Amino acid sequence: MPLTPKDLTAGSCYLAHDGQVRCIEVVTAKDVIYRPREGVPGRRSWTFSETVRIARFLAEADREVPCDYERSFV
Repeated sequence: MPLTPKDLTAGSCYLAHDGQVRCIEVVTAKDVIYRPREGVPGRRSWTFSETVRIARFLAEADREVPCDYERSFV
């Protein structure tokens, strides 16, 4: 089931198509401010916040995941 704007809440994390885990900091009427990190074992640091339109965030997000999520390459 696709994500909707109502699904987005501060503190929730989402896996993007590019493998980033994105932790939402703020959701406004138009934008999402989030901190990304690579969802790869060994690369666990969060980087600087980014701001994008809600529609773009939803288009790039696959699903909600735990904030400590790491992809498995097995």
